[in-house]
Amino acid sequence: MKADKPLYRGPLQLLTRARRLEAAWWDPSLEQPVLRDYFIARSEAVGLLWIFRERLSADRERAQWFLHGIYA
Repeated sequence: MKADKPLYRGPLQLLTRARRLEAAWWDPSLEQPVLRDYFIARSEAVGLLWIFRERLSADRERAQWFLHGIYA
């Protein structure tokens, strides 16, 4: 990340709007459900990527970005 923007071998261009996923809301053993926003992004070095960021919660100041997969 650089200035809260995702990077993977250079800057990424987001190609889609956020696709929201909420999982494990039914699991009473978890304090909070899993809340993520998924995007398709383009990397000049690698091509298309599937990335996500965890949505902000009260205990987090900044969103964190993660690489979920690389399109072949």
